[in-house]
Amino acid sequence: MNYLSFVKKYFTLSLLLGFSHLKADGIIGGSSGGSASAAIFMPMDTTSVTFLSQLPTGSISSVAINDFNQAIIGGTSSSAAYAQLVSSSKTLTPIGPLPPAPSFINSVAINGSGVGIIGGQNNSGFGYAARVSSSGA
Repeated sequence: MNYLSFVKKYFTLSLLLGFSHLKADGIIGGSSGGSASAAIFMPMDTTSVTFLSQLPTGSISSVAINDFNQAIIGGTSSSAAYAQLVSSSKTLTPIGPLPPAPSFINSVAINGSGVGIIGGQNNSGFGYAARVSSSGA
């Protein structure tokens, strides 16, 4: 299923469940052809989908967005952890430093102030978590 189909199904489901009051963008992520892929959409306008560019080879495992349309994405770039902040204007800011390969990020969250948290596994096989400032550090 492509992203636009997914967005249309999400839109239909959100109307059925009564989420039509949502004003913030939505964000989805995954992989396509071995490359990370993510898209931002408006819940009330399924024809307006913006695919994020300059994503790495790998996969997006987790995404989150706040009420101010600031987002965070995380996953794996080849075999190393990968995470970026996404501004409300859809500008990407790398998060780092992150653990070297083999590592991954499998959970992200962002609050209303643009401060995030990421979690996954480091290169030693142990759990990894970090607070992310709104500047990506």
